[in-house]
Amino acid sequence: MANEWNVTSLTSEETSINASGDKTVSTTTMTDGKITDTDISTNTSGTVTAVRNGTVKEYSYTIEKDGTWKSTTDMTYTNSSSTGSSTATIVTNTSGSWSFLSKNKTGDFKKNERVVFNILKEDVKTNGSNTFSNVTTTYSNTDNNTYAEGENADIFLVVESKKKELKLSQTYDETTLYTDSNSSSSTSDKGTTTITFAQK
Repeated sequence: MANEWNVTSLTSEETSINASGDKTVSTTTMTDGKITDTDISTNTSGTVTAVRNGTVKEYSYTIEKDGTWKSTTDMTYTNSSSTGSSTATIVTNTSGSWSFLSKNKTGDFKKNERVVFNILKEDVKTNGSNTFSNVTTTYSNTDNNTYAEGENADIFLVVESKKKELKLSQTYDETTLYTDSNSSSSTSDKGTTTITFAQK
C-alpha cells in the first residue's frame, strides 16, 4: 500500500434524490489523461443533461508507511458553444492519515481488506476564463479547509494490492437529514467508485 502512485483510471456513479423526488445521477470517467463528468437531473419540469470534459495533468498519491498520505490533482476543463467558451484549471492538494481497518465479522471483511483515508487538509485553487461576445473575463478562487480526525473520511475496499498496482473500490448508501426551525428535509445518496493506481 505504501508507495508513490499515479491514478491511471477512475469511474464513479452517484444517485442523489431529495425529499421532493428530484433526482440527479452523476458519473465520472477518467482514463488516458482525459476526464468526463456527466450530470443528469430529473424533476417535474423534465430532464437536463450537463457534460463537462477535461484533461488531467496530474492525479497522484503518496502513501507513507508512517500512516500519512497526500494527493495532488491538476485538471483543466474546457467548454465551447455558439455563444462563447470557458476554461477552468482546478488544482487540489489533499493530505491526511490512513490506516487499515480490522476484521469485521458482520460485514464479512478480512483484516487489511479495507482502508480508511482521513482528510485533514484540503486546498483547492481554481483559475479560469470565460469568453462571450469576444470579451474575456478571468477569475481565481482559493478554498482552504482543515478537518478533525474522522470528520471527513473515505473508506475503500482493497480489491488488489501489488507492488506496482493498486485497485480500490467504494460503495456507499446514506441519507442526510436537514432540519431548521421551520421545516425538515432529507437527501439520499447512493454511489460507487473504483480507482486504479500504478506505481510511479
